Amino acid sequence: MRFSLRSLIVASLLVAGVLLATGSFYGLEQERRRLAKISSELSQLEPSLLVDFPQRHQALVHSLHNFSSLRSLREQATSHVESIRNRYSGIERRGPDVLTIRTIPGLRGAQVLSSHEFKLFVPESRPVWLKFGVHPTESVKGLSNPGDEYTDWLTSSVLSKSGPIQFQLPPGELLLTTEERLDKNMRVISISVDQNVVFETQYVPRAPNVSTSTLSASSQVDFEPEEKLPWLLTCEIATNLSTSTAPNADSYSIWLSGQPSQFEVVKRVDNE
Repeated sequence: MRFSLRSLIVASLLVAGVLLATGSFYGLEQERRRLAKISSELSQLEPSLLVDFPQRHQALVHSLHNFSSLRSLREQATSHVESIRNRYSGIERRGPDVLTIRTIPGLRGAQVLSSHEFKLFVPESRPVWLKFGVHPTESVKGLSNPGDEYTDWLTSSVLSKSGPIQFQLPPGELLLTTEERLDKNMRVISISVDQNVVFETQYVPRAPNVSTSTLSASSQVDFEPEEKLPWLLTCEIATNLSTSTAPNADSYSIWLSGQPSQFEVVKRVDNE
């Protein structure tokens, strides 16, 4: 440390020498005064840095050690969550026409407000449609599975895309993820199949909290061909400006169906 400071003083002297050689008499005097001031400041600074540097070094080492410990804890927690996911995400095929579904635990990212993951097996011989629609919150209260029987879907709301939309799920084993996350001042709602986004919409939230109800299927649930496919979740859209506990005016729902509707058909995310 002492060597580098003295080198800095020497470099300053060299620079000053160049300036002295090329300046006018007035400039020479001005640069000489500046050089004397810089040399004085460096001389006063050197002992302080030599004394303080070991303490700062120890503080840095301590911070790095803490960071390493936190990173190790995070890796252990992530590994534990992955082992739980692997333990509870397996599904058994029950038959060629049986749809199987179960919810699996996940680990949310920093900007993710909510995330729901569903493991499914979709039979090749059985069409299965994933649907999304916006509706007044109170309109589906008391309905355990609104599904295709409900018809008052909104085509315009605070969402950039209100739908209703539908997407035909591919056959086989797949992971369905619904997520809400923050992106700057926007609340983004996305639906992904095997990490490929098939639908995304967004809005400016005006309330800090929303109510969500979702399918509870921690163990495998099977649906025979004659059974109605399940509703997956309903979530309020955070637009309630009041401080009361009244629900937000509108909500969106996501569900599965064995038949298509007169909804818009999406095949991929549209970023326009």
